[in-house]
Amino acid sequence: MARAGIVGLAVATVVALRLAAVLPDVPNRHALTGETARRAMLDVDAAEALLGGDLLELVGHLVGSDTGTLLLLVAAPAHAAAGPAHALGVELGISLVFTALLFLVLGLAARCVGASTGEALVVLAISTPLLMGSRDLLGHAVSGMPEVPSAVFTLATVAAWLASRASRTYRPWAVALLGNALFHVTFQDGLMLALAVLLVEAGQAGWVRPPRALLSALFRGARSPVGLSMLVSALTVLLGGCWVVSTGGLNATVFGREVSLRHVREPVWLGALLLFLFVEFAFWHERVWLAAEVPRRARFLWKWLLTPMVVWILVPFTGRLQTFGGSLAWAGSGSGSGADWLLSLPRAAWEGWVPAETRWIVLALLCGSILGLLLLEIAFLTLLQRGNLQPRLIVHLAPLVALSAAAWVPAVPHVVRTPLGAAAAALLLWIVLPIWRGPELVSTLSRGFESTANGDACREVARALPITRGVLVNETAPARFETCGLWVKLLARERGAQVLIREPWTLASRRDVLVLEDGTTPAGPRGGLVALGAPAQHGLVRGQRYRAEAP
Repeated sequence: MARAGIVGLAVATVVALRLAAVLPDVPNRHALTGETARRAMLDVDAAEALLGGDLLELVGHLVGSDTGTLLLLVAAPAHAAAGPAHALGVELGISLVFTALLFLVLGLAARCVGASTGEALVVLAISTPLLMGSRDLLGHAVSGMPEVPSAVFTLATVAAWLASRASRTYRPWAVALLGNALFHVTFQDGLMLALAVLLVEAGQAGWVRPPRALLSALFRGARSPVGLSMLVSALTVLLGGCWVVSTGGLNATVFGREVSLRHVREPVWLGALLLFLFVEFAFWHERVWLAAEVPRRARFLWKWLLTPMVVWILVPFTGRLQTFGGSLAWAGSGSGSGADWLLSLPRAAWEGWVPAETRWIVLALLCGSILGLLLLEIAFLTLLQRGNLQPRLIVHLAPLVALSAAAWVPAVPHVVRTPLGAAAAALLLWIVLPIWRGPELVSTLSRGFESTANGDACREVARALPITRGVLVNETAPARFETCGLWVKLLARERGAQVLIREPWTLASRRDVLVLEDGTTPAGPRGGLVALGAPAQHGLVRGQRYRAEAP
């Protein structure tokens, strides 16, 4: 393990140095995508709370965010230590570090596939160039998107799982910890990986006994007085709440405070929480029966891998349950033929993960590998994201393909293993290295950002119209909305200013107001505002400073 880790660390260092060398040449590196810009603003807010010693606000950012909690926990101290002048560099630097870490984890994972150090080095020699040639993955190498961190923890979790199965431990704590870390990077990826692992582990007892035992436990739990009351309460809240919302909602006064039920998310959240509590009670009530029917490892992973994820999803006011429900809703809204959406993600992997010259080589290597986990997770993604299929949804699985493509190595006789592995690695490296040349690598990295025009327009207008304490009214198009908001926030933070990002339009009394527009949305009202100075324009973005007068 140590030797494979050292080789992986060497590869990770080379990758990090190469990416850092070409990053200044990426022309649109300052134009973060909408999702990345939104994450960066949350990171900056958390850093400000940390610097101000406001622990309650910091905890609120961590618990209340529906984005990656782990990334926020890493980024907040980094922003606080680097200072406001390097906020963009921090975001890109964190992404670069995770990309390098991915190759280190690949080295450790190779040791879990190979039974000896020699086998692990051959596996690593083959899988490394395959991972280096994944254009979709490299497109997010420095972009600040969560795909690369998700790939790191996906690979680490699978490696820990393989190691635990080889050692036959009944309590794979590393799998539970790393799986939950993946969940706190991208909760959909963590959930699907946990479900895939549980299905495989439960299948060790056959594909009939565990499901039958679980259904029997739920039925017996529902027959007990406590379980029946929990189940009835859950169904009453869920169905009754949805009916109340569908009839126009409800307003009431409770202890002198006005409360209302206007949206379906409240009964759905509370009903889901009560249903989950019923399931946990039923399994506990029938724990002796389940111990005889469900494998011990599956029971452990249910308790320590999947249960914490479900509990975290059901924490109120996080938005994760609503986001997950939105993913399910997409399943029924897809367009196009059935064959098109079924093949969309496999086609994206075929076209974007490896160079065209190596595809048939990779396919030949994969013939000797087990891809059950990969195919299972792709199936989950295809079913849950039918209306929103994007190649980046499966980028975190690329390291598993690279590792699986070398899984045949331990089965090859020792006499031919080294020369055959060396030949395959040399051929792959010869084909992949052109991707890492300057212009080609810059072009690949730039795919993870917005257009240069959008980034320049937002940044230059925000720089030309600084406000000390005021409100940003952002009326730009969706393609520029988050990027413009981010640059106003970052430049204000450098000056020690406070800017409230407000949309839609509301009038702020006795404050400076910065209005950004690009002509794509109707202009908001301008009553009660007095223009200050000349407007500024760069590209399609136009900005004007105002002073809000008291009515």
